[in-house]
Amino acid sequence: MDRIPQLPRQRVLIVDDNQDHLKLLATLLESLDQDVKTANNGPAAIWLAASFEPDVIFLDLSMPRMHGHDVARAIRKQPAGKAPQIFAITGFDSEADRDDALAAGCDDLLRKPARLEDLLLVLQGQRPGRRAASG
Repeated sequence: MDRIPQLPRQRVLIVDDNQDHLKLLATLLESLDQDVKTANNGPAAIWLAASFEPDVIFLDLSMPRMHGHDVARAIRKQPAGKAPQIFAITGFDSEADRDDALAAGCDDLLRKPARLEDLLLVLQGQRPGRRAASG
């Protein structure tokens, strides 16, 4: 990618129990002038989703204490203020994984590590194209 497009400033919530991935993604999105909050577990994510009212949530699925599917369901049940877009981020990228994420209330699934191009598309309000799982 030659040039980063101008992006609308959005509230972004990143949820991941892997601190390295959480910090990396937060730093990247902050460098793109996004308003970023982070949570390292499901209950904290649900609370932040209600109080921060993010536009976009990047949600790890495999977390201890509370699976990402349960987090997405809980966020979708919150009283409607803003209805955030929820993108599951996981190391698993099968059609069944995607279907499960969609059934839980996610808008789509991105494979970890998320590609910059995919993140930019999400922040521009577009859907990243599906790509083959790397082997």
